[in-house]
Amino acid sequence: MGKRSPFTPRKRWKLENLKILDFRRDLSLMVSTFRDLAAYADNIEGLVAEFEEGLETICELNVKKKVYRGKSNAIWWSNKLESMRSRVRALRRRFQRTRDPSERLRREVYYKAEYAKYKLMMKQAKQNKFLEFLESVIQKNKLGEVKNVITDKSVSVNLHRLRQENGEFTSSYEETRDYLIKYNFPSIDESYEINLDLLPDSEVMDFETDEIEACITAMRKGAPGIDCWSTEFLEEIFHVDKE
Repeated sequence: MGKRSPFTPRKRWKLENLKILDFRRDLSLMVSTFRDLAAYADNIEGLVAEFEEGLETICELNVKKKVYRGKSNAIWWSNKLESMRSRVRALRRRFQRTRDPSERLRREVYYKAEYAKYKLMMKQAKQNKFLEFLESVIQKNKLGEVKNVITDKSVSVNLHRLRQENGEFTSSYEETRDYLIKYNFPSIDESYEINLDLLPDSEVMDFETDEIEACITAMRKGAPGIDCWSTEFLEEIFHVDKE
């Protein structure tokens, strides 16, 4: 193996661009070969150069081949636009090879008119596709429909009959609607008062030092917050006086 010139640019290799299994196999064989060689002060530089050259050869042999994938059409492209493009290109070639001035001018005008139609078709196709995309991502407000049904009595909605608490069934849409509203959203008497003595007791536990230290350690190290103090300051304060 020849010695590399100091002026030869070195190619950069990345593992993700290599066939990793084949690369590891060839590398293992090369390392086992160099392991049996005796290294001395007078041949160490030559061995290193040979190892580098062998490593580059392995990389070149195991590089992944790039698979060319044909350019796909735009999402707004259609067969109608394809045929229109072929027609416009044919009209352009026809007027360009015409030698008679008057006939060339007539064909050029006709070509430009068809080309303008083609550009307008592309613009409309892009707009329609974009509107379809917006329709697909807009979140529909279903709550507004329910609100309209409740407030507007002229809107008729088919609701099934419901069994009330007294065992009887509702007989009309208005009765079913009112029963659903009162059952799910019961009214509260204005004289109703909350008795704090009836609320369950909640025991407040003190924070342990280890818990506080774990929280500060887990905080992100970055720009200061809205109080203009960074996490490093909080750590310093905590370590100065943990109590």
